[in-house]
Amino acid sequence: MKRFSFDIDVVGACNLRCPSCPQGNIKDYRLPHGFMEPELLRRIIEKARSECKVTGIGLFSWAEPMLHPKLPDLVRIVQEAGISCFLSSNLKHTAECGCPYGCNPFSFRISASGFTQEVYGHSHREGY
Repeated sequence: MKRFSFDIDVVGACNLRCPSCPQGNIKDYRLPHGFMEPELLRRIIEKARSECKVTGIGLFSWAEPMLHPKLPDLVRIVQEAGISCFLSSNLKHTAECGCPYGCNPFSFRISASGFTQEVYGHSHREGY
């Protein structure tokens, strides 16, 4: 059975407009807005596991997962399936959702470019 890792956007939005991301630099490109329901993620995982060996699931791609109000539930669904869960964030919206502190992902990546606010603010437009 083939092995795959999946990146799944569970949110259709981002709170920044970075020039290196389609969310921020393609005028007519916008992901469908909204939040993935936990049951849909559960069904996606079940289907994927029936067709391949799932080695990991990142709950992000071109959006900011910390905006999802049920993010800890989504992480738990991945973990209960015996799959490593990965998160990435620009850290602008972590206090409201309680993540990553309340959901304990396998890996948590911080999206930051530059060591000063001036550089970071340019590459992560509207970020701090």
